[in-house]
Amino acid sequence: MKVSFELCIEISNKANYFAIWLRQLGPNGFNENVNTKYRIYADKDGKIVEISRSTYNFENQERLGYSLVLIEELLRSNGKLCLHCEIGIDCYNSIENLKNKYRKMFKNEEFTDCVN
Repeated sequence: MKVSFELCIEISNKANYFAIWLRQLGPNGFNENVNTKYRIYADKDGKIVEISRSTYNFENQERLGYSLVLIEELLRSNGKLCLHCEIGIDCYNSIENLKNKYRKMFKNEEFTDCVN
């Protein structure tokens, strides 16, 4: 199973703002809902400025933590931008696991909730 991530930054139409989000590539297709643990933040002269973090709910893997941010709030005094992203992922497919579990229960005649 291969999973990779992209930290995306887009200049906004609003003056002095940019959009930032995390894109998860894999393990399945695109535009699926995932439950990925992440945290996006900036280091502004030694002070941590939180941008976004996981909600512990299913989110679209294309735009995890989408946020519109004022650039001045994140820039260091020397004008540089220092972003950090921490990611944790559960490497399982819960829907597939449930399908397999129920299939085995039915096959082994352990599925007693539905009796003919």
